[in-house]
Amino acid sequence: MTEIKSKTPQTKPDQAEVAGIALDPKLFGGYLKTLRNPDKVLTLEAGGDISIYDDIGRDDRVGGSLRTRALAVIGKEWVIKPAGEESQDQAVADYVTQVFTSFPFDLARRDLLRGGVLKGYAISEIMWDVSEGDISIRAMKHRAQRRFVFDVEGDLRMLTRENSWRGENMSKHHPRKFQRFVSGDEAETPYGTGLGRELYWPWWFKKNGIKFWLIFVEKFAAPTPVGKYPNGTLTPEKNTLLEACQAFQTESGIIIPDTMQIDLVEAARSGNISTYYDLAAFMNDAMTITILGQTATTQGTAGKLGNDTAQEDVRADLVKADADALCESLNEQVVRWLVDYQFPGYSNGRKYPRIWIDCGDEEDHKLLSERDLNLSETGVRFKPRHYADTYGIPEETFAVVDPQKVATPDAAGTAASDFAEGAETELTPEQEAIEGLKKSSTAELQTLADPLLEPIFDIFRESASLEEARGRIADAFDDMDATLLAKTLTEALFSGALAGNIDAERNA
Repeated sequence: MTEIKSKTPQTKPDQAEVAGIALDPKLFGGYLKTLRNPDKVLTLEAGGDISIYDDIGRDDRVGGSLRTRALAVIGKEWVIKPAGEESQDQAVADYVTQVFTSFPFDLARRDLLRGGVLKGYAISEIMWDVSEGDISIRAMKHRAQRRFVFDVEGDLRMLTRENSWRGENMSKHHPRKFQRFVSGDEAETPYGTGLGRELYWPWWFKKNGIKFWLIFVEKFAAPTPVGKYPNGTLTPEKNTLLEACQAFQTESGIIIPDTMQIDLVEAARSGNISTYYDLAAFMNDAMTITILGQTATTQGTAGKLGNDTAQEDVRADLVKADADALCESLNEQVVRWLVDYQFPGYSNGRKYPRIWIDCGDEEDHKLLSERDLNLSETGVRFKPRHYADTYGIPEETFAVVDPQKVATPDAAGTAASDFAEGAETELTPEQEAIEGLKKSSTAELQTLADPLLEPIFDIFRESASLEEARGRIADAFDDMDATLLAKTLTEALFSGALAGNIDAERNA
């Protein structure tokens, strides 16, 4: 680094955290020294119980949309990128890849994504395995968020039967045991900011709207029975008439005294049943947009120009954001822990391998490949790491070759011969005589072919149509002179045979 001399004394920046969440009076949990979840929906509508979001997740539209969003990330290819270019870095990355492909990693990621996106954070317990000195992972099991809180230090605390208020400190008593995933645009606290707070009211209005819809259907689907009795009727007879009216809805027949009467009254409807449907559909769209960023997945018109394509791009942004957040969480926790356990001392002065999810589509790869091809034609040469990082291809599966060497005829011939069996053996004298014909120039070969092909060329020049030329070709065979070509081939074969006989006598 270039040293710049200055007469002014250096002023060091303040490295302390001044406005941390531990000093936020609204989040401080009093003498328990725990942080409250700042989600106002939980505080005002659910008494702080995050389980309300489980009810929201059971909604058909919410559950399906959350599943779609999670699977959009799970369906992408992932790789473990080594920390450096040394052989040890690649060996560590290969081991991490082996571990993560040996247990249900897709299931673990789905639980983290679905729970984290909805509730703001997700917890998974890492089930470590030790076998023959190697540290690996058996499973990553999802744990309910309602069982955990965070203290002012940011440590994870698990609520137990013995300590159901403050919880046991898992970060200190069981380090490297629980994987945390935090989601949200305003994830200042360890609780994150899930989509549940945005989904609550659309879900609530839809839920209660459907309830009133069913009441409406029950009320107006069939007429209401009205029982009439004469004056002076005693209470037991009135109750009998009421039971008859109630049985009218379900029984095929009823009996009443002839002094009583049951009439059917149809209620006058002032509203329209489509109002309830429109309300439910509107809330469904609102929840879909909240989760997926668009409604094309369920509402788009197939083949409509610009509709699905434009909205699919919005969803791709969410997929990329979820993938980056998940990778960051895994890289900072479970990947580091695995490397520290299996390779103690490796990280001393080094970076860790990192998991990376490829969110590019096939069209992106096509554009990138065209760009790389154009750059290579101008003289740019890429290293294998560039292709591995850009296209997700392991470096050990390909080799970078100079395209100019591949394009030249001599190099092409050499490359083809390199793949031939026995290419590295020396040619015998008779083989060299035959191979000499292959080295003839184009002009020499043309001289041999002219007497043979000249009659054919004359026919095409003299004919008025292709049909006429086709009929005259058979008569031209007698005029085709193959003497010079036959002489050359005879001399080559004779030279090869003679060289072979001489070589055989020498070796006898």
